[in-house]
Amino acid sequence: MTRLLYFVKQALSGMRAAPFVHGVAALTIAVALLLSGVVGALALQARALLEQWGLRAEITVYLTPQVAPAEAEYLARQAAELTSGTARYVTAHEALQELAAALGEEGEALRELPENPLPASVRVVPAVGTTAAEVEVLARALGKLPGVLDVDYGRAWIDRITGLSRAAGVIGLTLLPLILLGAAVLAASVVRLAIHARSAEIEIQRLVGATNAFVRLPFLVEGAFAGLLGGLLGAGGLFAVAWYVGPALEAALPLPAELQPAALAGPVPLLLVVGAGTALGLLASAISVGRHLR
Repeated sequence: MTRLLYFVKQALSGMRAAPFVHGVAALTIAVALLLSGVVGALALQARALLEQWGLRAEITVYLTPQVAPAEAEYLARQAAELTSGTARYVTAHEALQELAAALGEEGEALRELPENPLPASVRVVPAVGTTAAEVEVLARALGKLPGVLDVDYGRAWIDRITGLSRAAGVIGLTLLPLILLGAAVLAASVVRLAIHARSAEIEIQRLVGATNAFVRLPFLVEGAFAGLLGGLLGAGGLFAVAWYVGPALEAALPLPAELQPAALAGPVPLLLVVGAGTALGLLASAISVGRHLR
């Protein structure tokens, strides 16, 4: 226990001796972790949104005017069997009434139209557990049934979310590793500067018989502390994004539940950021110490 306290005191003493460089290292780690956390959460939430969209998807199959009610009912049964879900035939009159009710007072004018512009349709709800990709396949299959005019399953929306997920994945695989590597290199440079500044002290320790582990451990603890500070700053940044930037973003652009920024402020993401910062600082220190204290 006494030896551990010695290592901690030595690490804190080294940080106090060069507060600026350690602060820069911690800030760099914090920014890297903040970017990683935001982009990583965005990618995960976009995937979750795609999965949830598939679970609550509704496919609307529009019918040609020539389809008789009996044929439409038969088509609805076919659609239910094909999707392993439920399907309901909606007449053109029912569709018009539902649209008018949804529009409220503005929809009253629709009831006075001399001719109904809406087609009859079959509304299909796929089985629970159907993914977004499976919904797209089912929509294409439904479009091939006789009497089908068009099929709507929210393709434009799903394409946007898929693009968002892919973009976040590309950034995560290319840019973020470079940012984290740069943070690690800077943290390693800080430890290297600390080693050079205390070279005389290290030489004396070796002359009196100090082991390599005894010499290296204070620098490892120093790097871990810098990483811990960076992790705490990064977690604070995520919290600020979730609770201050998030509401402003939601007010300007309504987001679905799966993309709520508040998810960034959960205990698990914040703890992961703090742990990642500590590990990053420790790893950078281990690399630097291993190279310069042989």
